[in-house]
Amino acid sequence: MSVKLKIPHAHTGAIHALSYNSNGSYVLSGGQDRKVVLWNANSGVKVQVYQFHAYEILDINVTFDDTRFVSCGGDRTAYVCDVSSGKTTNRFTGHIARINSACFNFDSSVVATASYDKTVKMWDCRSSSHSPIQTLTDASDSVSSVVIDRAQVFTGSVDGKVRIYDIRKGKLSTMTIGYPVTSVKPNVDGDTVLVSSLDSRIRLMDVADGNLLKTYKGHVNMLYRIKSAFVKNESEVVTCSEDGKIYFWDIESGEIERTLTQTSQLNSNSTMSSTSYSLAIHPTTNEISTSSLDGSIQLWNKF
Repeated sequence: MSVKLKIPHAHTGAIHALSYNSNGSYVLSGGQDRKVVLWNANSGVKVQVYQFHAYEILDINVTFDDTRFVSCGGDRTAYVCDVSSGKTTNRFTGHIARINSACFNFDSSVVATASYDKTVKMWDCRSSSHSPIQTLTDASDSVSSVVIDRAQVFTGSVDGKVRIYDIRKGKLSTMTIGYPVTSVKPNVDGDTVLVSSLDSRIRLMDVADGNLLKTYKGHVNMLYRIKSAFVKNESEVVTCSEDGKIYFWDIESGEIERTLTQTSQLNSNSTMSSTSYSLAIHPTTNEISTSSLDGSIQLWNKF
């Protein structure tokens, strides 16, 4: 796998969020400079800039039909924005601290937001109401990650726990990881979930019984909220790392398959500036995009 293209100085400061559209032709980035930027994923050309946040942007999620995206961050607000016009269609407030993560449900009618204030809030995109339709208050510390997968809501928290809410059954299941959780990612079938945590470990957990299926290690994740994901038809696991590399593991054996090295536009010898901070998985190929604390984006060829 090699660098397909690099976008230096994509943002001023760290890039905290990356998200492809449904066919992977565009990628959205958001960062410390309070901007969301739409890029052509094949040429690296900047298509549009969206600027309505008052503080850093921490997460972005795109609707299934590519017409809208939701972004959130340090201003305690989640905005739903029309991609073409650049106008916001919804503005969700109610959290009392920064929003770490935001996502749509399957038909983009609901947005979930996870906050440093220990809550997850669900918002109706079709309503003019400014109040959430539901607030989840089970976490005892900052909620770092939220994913809606069909009838289940997956959350990861700094209290070291993964919580799975079954909306149809009104049931809560809890997995104890024991270390602050930085991201959760269910597989396509929803029967396993990939959990990243601040002990430099990624765990594959069984959703039905909460058992540990496999542990992936070798990367460094002690300081930052770093996401992990499935690639190559879920035969591999990938994550960024604080040592400036991207790691791939065989999902069955748990062995490291390969590593890629993220380069820095500031100083090639600076591990901190080249720290691989966020990644996005191309929806139709085995390409990935990664970003660094130095504000650059790298798009990697398929493997």
